[in-house]
Amino acid sequence: MARLPTLIMGTSGHVDHGKTTLVKSLTGVDLDTLPEEKARGLTINLGFTSFDTPSGHRIGVVDVPGHRKFVRTMLSGAHGLDFVLFIVACDDSVMPQTREHLQILRLFGVKTGIVVLTKADLVEPELRELVEAEVSELVEGTFLERAPMVAVSSVTGEGMGELIEAIDKVAGDLKPRERGAYFRMFVDRSFTVAGAGTVVTGTVLSGSSSPGDEVEILPGGHRARVRKIESHGEAVDRARAGQRAAVNLRLLDKGDVGRGDMIATPEVVRPTYMVDVRLEVQDNYPRALQHWTRVRFYVGTHESFGRVVLLEKDSAEPGGGALAQIRLETPAPVMNGDPFIIRDFSSSWTIGGGKVLDSHPTKHKRRKALAVGDLARREDGYLEELIELEAKKTAFFLSRNAVALDLNAPMDRVGAASSALAEKGDVVLLPPRKSPWIIHQEAWRRLVGRIKECLSAHHESLPQLDTGLSEQELRERVSRASGARIEEEPFHYSLERLAEDKVLKSVEATYALSSHAAVLEEGDEQALAAIRASYVDCPMTPPATEEVYAGSGLPKAVVRDFLERLLEEGELVRISREFIFDKKGVSIALEKVLEYIRQNEKMTVAEFRDLVGTSRKYAIPLLNYFDNEGWTVRDGDFRKLGHRRFDGKI
Repeated sequence: MARLPTLIMGTSGHVDHGKTTLVKSLTGVDLDTLPEEKARGLTINLGFTSFDTPSGHRIGVVDVPGHRKFVRTMLSGAHGLDFVLFIVACDDSVMPQTREHLQILRLFGVKTGIVVLTKADLVEPELRELVEAEVSELVEGTFLERAPMVAVSSVTGEGMGELIEAIDKVAGDLKPRERGAYFRMFVDRSFTVAGAGTVVTGTVLSGSSSPGDEVEILPGGHRARVRKIESHGEAVDRARAGQRAAVNLRLLDKGDVGRGDMIATPEVVRPTYMVDVRLEVQDNYPRALQHWTRVRFYVGTHESFGRVVLLEKDSAEPGGGALAQIRLETPAPVMNGDPFIIRDFSSSWTIGGGKVLDSHPTKHKRRKALAVGDLARREDGYLEELIELEAKKTAFFLSRNAVALDLNAPMDRVGAASSALAEKGDVVLLPPRKSPWIIHQEAWRRLVGRIKECLSAHHESLPQLDTGLSEQELRERVSRASGARIEEEPFHYSLERLAEDKVLKSVEATYALSSHAAVLEEGDEQALAAIRASYVDCPMTPPATEEVYAGSGLPKAVVRDFLERLLEEGELVRISREFIFDKKGVSIALEKVLEYIRQNEKMTVAEFRDLVGTSRKYAIPLLNYFDNEGWTVRDGDFRKLGHRRFDGKI
């Protein structure tokens, strides 16, 4: 029989209600392996095993401790479950951890399960009926309200067949969950195997990984290579979402990774110090949750300390909810949509939990209607709304790739939703066809305003210039004015778009306002005419460029722009970094040089100097220019004809 996809089943319930014994009856494996567990008769660590149902489903089992002292360990095992065996002993009925575990499972997003009444052989039928009634009352209104309820005895075997049938049916009815494209797995165990190195185990939350893949250890940021993968004791070529996996990591010290860390595709998860959430406070929490309460924050197997910032009010009553920002003391590897739990600082009570709405928010001011409104939109927002909100909170540009990662959404869906937003005018895509960058319409207007302000100031200070600012200079000025660094690529696309829209114009490798026209006063025109004359009147002994700048009486940028324009128009030619020559003069000099060499086969620097009527100061750079252009070639102290034929054009 072909094996169906692996599903993860967890056990949950109060201490000493027979969870581990039930797992042993189902699988034949005793998951209490520590001497302390044997001695005390209770589970301390997470236990893992698997079995196959009659229909061919491979069921991975996560057995969690029930004692209140080990709730953190229970939290580590409760994430990533497909369904749960919710266990209540017939001789004890509903107990404190029964209620707490049910609340945690609900907050972690578990959607289905089976209620199992253990130790059925220890009570009379009348008491069993009473327990069934109490459990039914407990699960009313929860995901277990319509779950099958099976009474079993691990001693007599009563109900075990019925339980296996129920597990098989639940597994068959489950619809595949969207797991995301990128590999993520929280680590629940880390140990060293002789000859193999570090091994970590966990439930794969999303994506897949194979031997040879590189992974990132978060929140620390270490990198490692996957050497080998096992799932339920068998070597596999790929660990897939929904599977339990043991991953052997190469070139990694055991101290670099432990429970609470995440291994993930590199550069996908960005650890964060703040998360925006919709927080649900448990109805059995003994007091109202106050603003700025210090809490323990749990996501997956990770624990961080932090404080709760209530955004709308000063306290949240038990059984109520609130929009909140949790500010963490250490970074957590969390993404949008991840379920979380918070407990009080002493770890005595589970306060509540919910889902992360924004894993990289800005720091909010309390009672700010706009921030609260945007956060409320995130709760039930469509992908378009979420993308708009991501763009809105960004100073300027947002990479489409980053949006897909942060929202854990497929790239094609992000692209389609972004295009729809652009059509409505909510965002601008750059460039329009490929659109790897997104900017909110408000930010776009702000950016365009900054660009205009910077160019207006430039034009006002140097009205004589036709040119504006280079792309790099303009980007630096706009960044300084905005107080935010602007990426090079999207800024380039922005300038191109503004040029297409006739807001800007490109002038000599610069950008200027389209409305700008150079304004020269009479004195400016006379000074520039004198500069031009200095090259025409002294074709073989022109002034050095720095001398022109210093003696012009005009701003250096104006003179430089004037010279660049003459160079581009072909009236002048740059011979060296120091000297610019009149182009006609250089052409006449070159004709004389070539004619002289044809008649004499070669020419010295002194002969050239006398031939054109200049000094060695100018002769050397002129001859080097002729060599570089190929008209002449240097041979020791002489110049000879080069490979290039002179056609009268420099």
